[in-house]
Amino acid sequence: MTLLLDKNSQNPSLVSLQNKHFRTALDQLSNGVLLLDLHSPSQIEPKIVYVNDGLLELSGFELDDLIGEALSKIFGFRKLQILLDRLDAIISGGGVYEFRNQLQCADSEALDCNWRVSCLYDDNNEATNFLLTVADLSEHLSDIDPELNVTEPEEKNALESVPLSVRNEILAMQARGIAHDFKNMLTTVVANLSLIGDSIKDGEIIARINDAMQASKEATGLASQLLAYSRGNNESKKEEVDLSTLLKDAARICTAGSKTRCDVTIEEGLWLSLINRTQIIQVINNLIINARHAMNDEGVIKANLSNVEIIEGEVKGVPSGKYLRLNFIDHGKGISKSNLSKIFKRFYTTKETGSGLGLATCLSIIRDHGGTIEVSSVVGKGSAFKIYLPATGNCKILKEQKAHKAVHQGKGRVLVIDDDKPILEVSKSMLKNLGYDVEIAQSGEEGIKKFRKSYDCNNNFDVILMDMTMPGGLDGIEAAKQIINIDKSAKIISSSGYNTENSLEPLGQQNIFSGTLAKPYDMDQMAKIIEEAIGVLVINNPLFD
Repeated sequence: MTLLLDKNSQNPSLVSLQNKHFRTALDQLSNGVLLLDLHSPSQIEPKIVYVNDGLLELSGFELDDLIGEALSKIFGFRKLQILLDRLDAIISGGGVYEFRNQLQCADSEALDCNWRVSCLYDDNNEATNFLLTVADLSEHLSDIDPELNVTEPEEKNALESVPLSVRNEILAMQARGIAHDFKNMLTTVVANLSLIGDSIKDGEIIARINDAMQASKEATGLASQLLAYSRGNNESKKEEVDLSTLLKDAARICTAGSKTRCDVTIEEGLWLSLINRTQIIQVINNLIINARHAMNDEGVIKANLSNVEIIEGEVKGVPSGKYLRLNFIDHGKGISKSNLSKIFKRFYTTKETGSGLGLATCLSIIRDHGGTIEVSSVVGKGSAFKIYLPATGNCKILKEQKAHKAVHQGKGRVLVIDDDKPILEVSKSMLKNLGYDVEIAQSGEEGIKKFRKSYDCNNNFDVILMDMTMPGGLDGIEAAKQIINIDKSAKIISSSGYNTENSLEPLGQQNIFSGTLAKPYDMDQMAKIIEEAIGVLVINNPLFD
């Protein structure tokens, strides 16, 4: 598919908007939408190849005034170079960059707007265009015509006619935003649980807090998985894992608060398996929850985990070799023969509120790991699911060492910059508990002012914890650069829901930051990264040996 609005252009990388329903759908948006070519002929800045009616209305320009023109015609000069410097990183990183900048209008006025920039890719995952959306930040009310009638069938047809690749890109952008915001919310949850756990000695309460922390970590893993998928990265990180630990945790957490119990039996000398921890937890959780629903949240689910050596042809869909076999047996309503062949099909469900994606996703994950799922069922008696996962043949030989509780003896001044107030408050509490003097700032601009004031008074901050995504003002990289301009020795730790171990590499900003702290984080993780930045050693407390 091509997206073409510049009818005189012969650039084969431009894509077409020949579909009138798609153009109509974009033109009905109140926000501005524009597309830029990937590489302008001058290679100075990209050219505009498409704008929707929303952008024309915001800017006051006519279509012919903008098509084929450089981005600088409408993009405020203040952040133009920053954006141009980032375009290559946007292509390679696949992220969505959100910031505030002015929209230059036809009447020479400028509107404060919120901009989102991402890259469009074709079916071969090759970059095709830059996609920018623009939202006016000024308060306004839309005039609504009470006589306006919108017919649902026409709207449905317009949406159905939008090309799949564009719909997928829009969904990917939304998924990235949801995953990022979800991780921010989890940061507040995990950090507060960490604070509470540090002040409580009651073993039963601590166990419940640990369960909540474990569930939050699993949710973090799912959010990270969603981010990876939204960037077009379907490769899953696998590690050698003892599946019995994941099974026991899931059995306890997924039946908590119900009348259902999940009894777990594990064979001694269990082999390890090379798996993506988050994905396999997702499978186990799905099957336990399905069993609960099948039994109307009453009764006992049996879960058995054992080693098995499969000979060729013994189990359909897998080659011979060493495997783990995980059985889930429930005594619920069962599945009819006619439905049994359909349960792994996407969108098939017998539940009124079901999506039909649970079992389909489970099978996809297990097959991606080189295994398979078998199912048998008798109506009125229950169902049995057998999961086969390739095993490494290794056993967990080393005994688990007793955990050393690290004593964090913080000393110094920390500045936390984040636009999320709950995160600021809980971070401040954690750092104070760790022994640091703390100041907080709710924007990049405020953070720079506080840093400069302390620097001028010769009362420097030892570490700055910097949120990377702060819409409506300076983002983390821009604020960090200004702080480095004030003090080249400043130690800045980047923190974001988008962070991964190598998240700074595509941006070429490793030299600005002293480390990364991915959200959500607990008190121990925060302490370690700050101690590493300052150069303080973590002391193991022998009282916990």
